[in-house]
Amino acid sequence: MAKEQFDYIVIGTGAAGSVVASRLSEDPNVSVLVLESGGNDWDPVIKIPKGFYFLSGGTRHSFTYKTKPVGPDAAIEIWQRGRVLGGSTAINGLQYERGGEHFWNQLEADGNPGWGWDDMLGAFRSFENHELGATDVRGSGGPLDLHVSRPKDELNERIFAAAEAYGLPRVDDINASDGERVGYIPNTVRNGFRLTAARAFLTPALKRKNLSLELNTHVSRILFDGTRATGVSARSGGVVRDFAATTEVIVCAGALDTPLLLERSGIGDPRILHGIGVPTVVDSPNVGEHAIEQRQVAYQASVSENIGYNQRLSSPLRQMLTGAKFLWSRKGVIGTGGYDIGAFYKTAPEKESADIIAIFNPLSMDLEASGLKVATHPGFSASAYLLHPTTESSVHSSGSLPDNPPVIESNYLDTEHDRDGIHAALLGTRAIASQSPLADITIAEEAPGDDVTSREDAIAHAWASGHILHGVGTARMGPGSDAVVDPDLKVRGTDNVRIADTSVLPTQPGNTMGPTIAVGWRAADLILGRG
Repeated sequence: MAKEQFDYIVIGTGAAGSVVASRLSEDPNVSVLVLESGGNDWDPVIKIPKGFYFLSGGTRHSFTYKTKPVGPDAAIEIWQRGRVLGGSTAINGLQYERGGEHFWNQLEADGNPGWGWDDMLGAFRSFENHELGATDVRGSGGPLDLHVSRPKDELNERIFAAAEAYGLPRVDDINASDGERVGYIPNTVRNGFRLTAARAFLTPALKRKNLSLELNTHVSRILFDGTRATGVSARSGGVVRDFAATTEVIVCAGALDTPLLLERSGIGDPRILHGIGVPTVVDSPNVGEHAIEQRQVAYQASVSENIGYNQRLSSPLRQMLTGAKFLWSRKGVIGTGGYDIGAFYKTAPEKESADIIAIFNPLSMDLEASGLKVATHPGFSASAYLLHPTTESSVHSSGSLPDNPPVIESNYLDTEHDRDGIHAALLGTRAIASQSPLADITIAEEAPGDDVTSREDAIAHAWASGHILHGVGTARMGPGSDAVVDPDLKVRGTDNVRIADTSVLPTQPGNTMGPTIAVGWRAADLILGRG
């Protein structure tokens, strides 16, 4: 059967893939095909911002990959990624952070020209449409709407006041600086609905005749003539289809699926490739290595006054009334992302930038419930984690078929940096909560509890609290021959293959959606010769 032929093939419709496909198709003289393993994004739960809580941890619209046993209890955890139009931007908490000046400047200093803050700020400003308007450090008029305002809430105001009493200046835009600060978390929301990367970038571009989208099409492998990529082979509706790429294949499958695809295609450590029965095309031993994920410490306290979100969400009737208000006005609690407030602070005064974030909500959960359930009593909760952990994990293929699950060695808190940092994350969150006027109405710390104080206590609580789903580094970029891709995002040892997703970031930026969109924007510039 003849191959369907295009100039460019983009694999994935997530934060980077939607951007790359959209921007490449701006040239009417080239043809672009974008392939998505999942289906459409019509599910109302995707569209509603607070639907995040019903998508997180579930199998709906997701790849859910099991890890090998991890931690002191040898628990098997789930690493989840979006498998739907929009990728993980369709199931995440809508949190938009950019990594900051220090992150991008370090990336450039490590030998990646064109990736410094001055270059990347231009990319961010090009695609942002910020609710607060344009300044020197943020954009307006771009395709990605960023919403920062929240419904007025007394408990949120007390959280802000407590953070300020702790020493964090309140800011309108948490992305405008790298220092210690507290402010509302920007959400990717438009007219009250979740704005996925696909909705922002790809869907409008599909009006172009030169851009094609195939849903429910899972790429099995990249096809090669020697080391030159000629296209991809994919499964679609139980049928194997081959697609030819005359110019480039751009892999935007994410930190989990990109290394799996590379290994199925013969790019990786020859020992691993031999083990799964795949001939070596390119010896690239760091494929799937150097994965970095984040571990959190969860915090919750009850309060004496009936304020916050519990009064609007703690029963089916209240949820129905709040939902009806949202459907009528497109506003309210349901129309915002997973968390409200971001508090950034340093583990030590001499740090160049804040290295911990605690994300707060004026909402408490029923900690005794078997599933996700809002508590009947009022309270507030937080999740705190290191922005830039250093412990590394790995993700590898277990077989040559696209349905073979990955082998995930998930590691956390192995370095002194990470162990000290997770302790500081708990102490800092607790210190904020202990400030007036928040402490004035706090009844009790429900999690982790007053008896959790030492570093070892904090580490144990982090194991119980879970991970964040911000993986990076499995096809890391760098100037040396050991890096999977070079600073132009070209896969070393191949022709016509690039990677544009979180897997190329060698270190953790903090939150990954914003940086990944920027990687896609930068990738398009490189492909188009504008880099």
